[in-house]
Amino acid sequence: MKLADTTTVQTVIAQILAAQESSRDDGGVETIPLERALGRCLARDLTADRHQPPFNRSAMDGIAIARADLPAAGPQNTLDCPEEAWCFQSLGILAAGQDPGPLAHPGFSGNTSQAGRTPSESEARPSPGAVPLKRAAGTRDNKQAPPLPPCVEIMTGAAVPPGFDTVIRYEDLQRSPDSQAAGKNPPSPEPGPEAGPVRWICRGSIPARGANIHPRGADYQKGAVILEGGQIITSSHIAVLASCGYTQVPLRTLPSITIVATGDELVSPDTTPLDHQIRASNHLSIAGELTSWGFPPGEVRLCPDDPQALTETIRRGLKESRVLILTGAVSKGAYDHIPGILEGLGVEIRIHGVSQRPGKPLLVGRARKAGRADSLVLGLPGNPVSALINLRRYLIPALALQSIPGSSGRIWAPGPASPMSSWAALGFPLRLAREITFEPPLTYYPGVSLEMYQGELTLVPVRGNGSGDFFHLSKTAGFIVMPKDRTRLEAGSLVQFYPWGV
Repeated sequence: MKLADTTTVQTVIAQILAAQESSRDDGGVETIPLERALGRCLARDLTADRHQPPFNRSAMDGIAIARADLPAAGPQNTLDCPEEAWCFQSLGILAAGQDPGPLAHPGFSGNTSQAGRTPSESEARPSPGAVPLKRAAGTRDNKQAPPLPPCVEIMTGAAVPPGFDTVIRYEDLQRSPDSQAAGKNPPSPEPGPEAGPVRWICRGSIPARGANIHPRGADYQKGAVILEGGQIITSSHIAVLASCGYTQVPLRTLPSITIVATGDELVSPDTTPLDHQIRASNHLSIAGELTSWGFPPGEVRLCPDDPQALTETIRRGLKESRVLILTGAVSKGAYDHIPGILEGLGVEIRIHGVSQRPGKPLLVGRARKAGRADSLVLGLPGNPVSALINLRRYLIPALALQSIPGSSGRIWAPGPASPMSSWAALGFPLRLAREITFEPPLTYYPGVSLEMYQGELTLVPVRGNGSGDFFHLSKTAGFIVMPKDRTRLEAGSLVQFYPWGV
């Protein structure tokens, strides 16, 4: 079989996407523990089981007050009192995780079990208005003043007690000199002669109602969709799901993948090879690259260049897998049996040979299955550089797109809310630090390393010794695309970069 030498990269992309579209199985769903869901695709919408925050949450350390206890003044609903100060008497201190009900406002007439919600006007019956104290006056000299408005010392994250609606920061307060020691909850009923109830003084503006409070349900309401099906789960999504009690999550099943490395010269890595043999490495590097992008293979096998053994191994792989990856024996040599075996098994070969370097012998096929999703067959060259670059260039992006249910396999781009891993899987632009030249009229994939230059991440070409030189490939961070119609890329050129997975 003669290899095609005019098939373009764009044709390969279209054929792989088409084959992937026919092999996808949107009905496959599995439920796994939340802690193992990172990087996986959510199968359906998930909703909130409660409001977030579930209560009016203090956003600052300070004191909670009822704004209605103070007379309104000024168009901004704040009180500016440069010559006077406001004094509040503490009912106690409240930390995150403590029940705020026992420290409800004395005038609150609602249900304290609904702690933290904003009271209605009828429920909030404020105590008599506070009397402003002269800056020079001490609280002990104001014996005939009406009762001071109450407050509660409150810590960040605590539920605001019923009847209170505003938090003043500690930074804007002073402790009354005759207050008793902090931290007693409630204040001692019999303070010593030099101590009194805890009082807090605010000299300056009283913040508007609701200040420094994260309102109940401000982030989302009970029953709201917190995560849509089709999203790739990130660490921030895990936080949201955990807060709603999801310990098990429904995920799209991953495509079943089988890797078969072929060649009589190959022996297992744990074997001492003879002089004419080599230790197999392609199957492991391919498995590692797939796993790094979230697509671990199910089976990884070695097979000799024996037509009967190859036929049975490929037949089994087609039966068990939605993606079958073959390395070696796909070119036009006397022992390259795979193209003929695939045709004999009914596989439709869509592409065999691409106008590119490395990886001209690339093969793409589709195995149709009655009543089941088709299988994609990807035949990679046996040379390790060619195999890994072609896997990364074509299959990884296709799998990344195919994992999203309902997405169009024709769209070669992630969604706007996709995590960085999705963008990286599809490649992204960076600038070259040095010039690259390449004369043959082929799409070229030179390896590159990363280098910081004048505050910008740039790409530096890495020279190798051909498609069998995996040692120099290990010194690269990925590769770039040099279009077929270009023979030179100048330093500073913006190019498409495909990083290796980690």
